[in-house]
Amino acid sequence: MLEANGVTVRFGGVAALTDVSVAVAPGEIVGLIGPNGAGKSTLVNVMSGFQRPASGQVLLNGKNVTRDKAHERAIRGISRTFQAARLFANLSVAQNIAVPAIAHGHPPAESEQLAKDLLAWLGMARLADHKGGALPYAEERKVAIARSLAAQPSYLLLDEPAAGMSETDANYLAEKIGEIPALFGCSVLLIEHNINMVMNVCHRVAVLNFGRVLALGTPREILENKAVVSAYLGESD
Repeated sequence: MLEANGVTVRFGGVAALTDVSVAVAPGEIVGLIGPNGAGKSTLVNVMSGFQRPASGQVLLNGKNVTRDKAHERAIRGISRTFQAARLFANLSVAQNIAVPAIAHGHPPAESEQLAKDLLAWLGMARLADHKGGALPYAEERKVAIARSLAAQPSYLLLDEPAAGMSETDANYLAEKIGEIPALFGCSVLLIEHNINMVMNVCHRVAVLNFGRVLALGTPREILENKAVVSAYLGESD
């Protein structure tokens, strides 16, 4: 299990997160939602090693990894995407995906085959030889996910993978994300503003608001939670 326990993060005098606890179990897809500025990306930064908390712990299969650097956590099985795809512009799409596999010790030929398999899974085999810097936006986002999966992680943290996508592309991506635990043996923590995607693919959903956990439950429980509805939509007198 990947756990954030009692995590607090402060930037100067501002608390970005206060006593936040969220866990992702093996085989599970957990959604992380909340208004802009709620602390979602900060929590993913803490769990992936890009932000040190003021207090609290990050546990990976019971081991305290709070002080481990990002690359050390990647070796231990935590992979992530960013809101910006950050592809290597001058490498081919297939090479972009093969790089993390090679970095994790897989032979080049095996890594190249893994890249081809991931592209085929995404329906993007035709783009294998295209330059990473020449991809349309939606394809960029998909390649970023494939690149993270090439590291063969146990836990994949996705930071708004469908941001800016058309409804058609977002629905296709939701289908693919839903396949990840069974196909790759990888749990997913999904930050996303596309509520339909979250409710359709996630087993549980955590809601952050002003840096605190507002609610945690099944998609149905979250949709019926009055405090969650109020945080997103507001309430009239």
